[in-house]
This record gives sequence, structure tokens and C-alpha cells, in this order.
Amino acid sequence: MAIRKTDPRGVPALPTARTEVQDFFDELAHALTAGDGDKVATMYEVPALIISDEGVRAISTTEEIAAFLGVTKREYNAMGVVDTRAEVIDLERIGTKLYVATVRWPHLDAAGKQVAEESSDYTLRRDDKGHLRIRSVLMRSMATNK
Repeated sequence: MAIRKTDPRGVPALPTARTEVQDFFDELAHALTAGDGDKVATMYEVPALIISDEGVRAISTTEEIAAFLGVTKREYNAMGVVDTRAEVIDLERIGTKLYVATVRWPHLDAAGKQVAEESSDYTLRRDDKGHLRIRSVLMRSMATNK
């Protein structure tokens, strides 16, 4: 599912950046499905913001991220979801340290069948050491396959 942009907002990212961002989200997918909240927390830079239909959550510490996202595995397993992968749909470079990535996450059951999906926009920023970190998440949608 391609997301159509209405206005150019940034500069298309170079292929090397696309590979780096894909690797970043692959690592995030593994940490989330493993329930490794501590690893997920290292991938954020605080303060961070998560925005969804359910509300807005401002996160000021990595401990909050670890606690908040560390339960993802249990919640998804309760829905029959055991795996996912990151599909980077769009990636724009905004300035020299910022990227906006639209990522689709298919939710897979134990047989590898897609049972749901979600997509989000992530604002990534390079920290002072040059590592990509999540600064904000805008959760776009979640849908089940029925």
C-alpha cells in the first residue's frame, strides 16, 4: 500500500540512508517481537512523542519507553501475532540530521500469515554520536484481515 504525498516536504533520501534506516527498523522489529523493552529504549532519544487516535504520550525517560514498549510482545501474542517486519514505504531527508520515515508493519501469525497491519510515520534524528534515534511516532492506522 503506497501512501501518496500531496506536497513535497523534504528531499528523497540517498540509497545508503535508505539501507541504514531499513536496518534500523529491522532491529526495532526484532526487539519489539522479542519483548526487549531495554533494546527498544536505546533506539529512542528523549524527550519523545507518540501520537495515535487513543491519545498523545510524551515520554521523558528511556525507562518509560522500556516499560511502555516492553509489553508489546505480550499484547501482540494475545492477538495471535508473533512476528512482523518493517517495510519502509517512504523516506525523506529533512535537513542534515532528520528523516521522516513511513513504515508499514504487517502482523504475522505463527504460520507466517498476515493477520493485521499497521503503519506509522517516524521522525528520526541523528544524535551527537551520529546514531539514528526515534524522536516521534505518528501512528497512522491499524487494520485486521477479516
